[in-house]
Amino acid sequence: MRTIRTMPFFLIIGAAFVAVFGLRHALVDDGFIFLRVADNLMRGNGWTYNLGEQSNPCTSFLFPLLLAGLRLMGLSGENSLLVAYASGMALLGCVLFAMFREHRPGLGLVIALTAMFESTLLQAVGMETSCFVGTIFLCAWAVERQWWGRAGAFAALGSLFRPDGLALFAILLGYTWCGRVAGPRLWASTRACCSFIAVMLPLLGIVILLGGDLIPSSIGVKMAQSRIGWWATRRPWLIAWLRFRPAPEVTIPLAFWFLIRKYLLRQQVGLTFAMIFAITQMAVYTAISAPEAYFWYFTPSFVAFNLSALLGGIEVFELAKRKLTKMLGRAPTAPHATHERNWTLCGLGLAALYGSAGVLLQPPYYNSHDYKTVANWLALHSNPTDRIACAEIGYIGYISQLKIIDMHGLIHPSALSLIKKGNASWWFQAHQPEWIVAHDPPWGGEPGPEFGADDWAMFQERYSAAFQSGKIVVWGQRR
Repeated sequence: MRTIRTMPFFLIIGAAFVAVFGLRHALVDDGFIFLRVADNLMRGNGWTYNLGEQSNPCTSFLFPLLLAGLRLMGLSGENSLLVAYASGMALLGCVLFAMFREHRPGLGLVIALTAMFESTLLQAVGMETSCFVGTIFLCAWAVERQWWGRAGAFAALGSLFRPDGLALFAILLGYTWCGRVAGPRLWASTRACCSFIAVMLPLLGIVILLGGDLIPSSIGVKMAQSRIGWWATRRPWLIAWLRFRPAPEVTIPLAFWFLIRKYLLRQQVGLTFAMIFAITQMAVYTAISAPEAYFWYFTPSFVAFNLSALLGGIEVFELAKRKLTKMLGRAPTAPHATHERNWTLCGLGLAALYGSAGVLLQPPYYNSHDYKTVANWLALHSNPTDRIACAEIGYIGYISQLKIIDMHGLIHPSALSLIKKGNASWWFQAHQPEWIVAHDPPWGGEPGPEFGADDWAMFQERYSAAFQSGKIVVWGQRR
């Protein structure tokens, strides 16, 4: 009996690891930023990207620590990213199955697999996204079970995986005072607060001891990006969210209908909690004009809305079926075990097909092959003291292991004031590195039309193309 009860969990974990290791080609460039910081931690060099520089380019405190632990266990860099991501995905699936198995185990398994194979979750492989979404639903499950101490601890973990996880704690406190709580509300909120502090403070202390900044330098840059250069031409965050959504005119009304109905009935508290977090996150990101290019920011709300729409669709179908039965004058029949099993098998088949298609059809991360080729070439043809300027610093920085100058300023806190002024060539004026990696045609911030006339003339005079792979060009100083 115990084997039968635990078998779905093994299925979920196996599906997560098979799917993620099938996405090695899709590893996101930014994941290697975390990995380089993790390697520096592992080697005792502190919380930094470039050796000897004080900066924190990671918007997650917990993810670099997790990667450093995996690296200390002997895993390679890429395998550490894949194992960490698969673990977060497995956590999400197991929590969702645990939330729904008491009512309808088959449906719980379908829901778990559907959430794990959400499209942006598969695209964000190598980031902290799966761990973050997993802790959101872990906190939501604890709220549903009224485990206030655990809910506070899980909210702290979510906040350490991503800063917007702090909203989890705010919503949790709000629920202890406004939601349906068994027992004294003050006791529930006190337990949640104490657990939050007990988890948050020691881990933040470790980050500080390792040399990390409590406010990541990348946050200010990302907030400024949406107002300058190419980023300013992009759509508002909410409009981009709607464009990314599949069939928004159907799924969004279904999700809200389900949310309101279950809130009024005091049912599905966990999923309602996750939906409230998703709506809060969407409102904040829209208010601060978050850049749409970081597509993994959409994932928490997409997962919550997808699940709500799926369950809402099932409820609409069952309500329509009951009304039709009543209109035809037939006596309602109790659910039959065979019918339930057939529907479950059909749902599992569709979920497996959905997940397989998402993995098999997932394209490589754009330019990843060329980034690797360029980075390996630079590692062979450069001196250890050489510097590389580039717009995407993940693959190139991790593989070459050279000092990186980030054109977008994610690892350079002092560059924020210049970036806000729209100075696209700040890095060239300040550093004039030995190597420049640029796209063809150039991206914003790379040598091109956005450069001032003097900087553009100086670049053409001092640099020449040294190597090219696909659309990625390496420019070297003329000797």
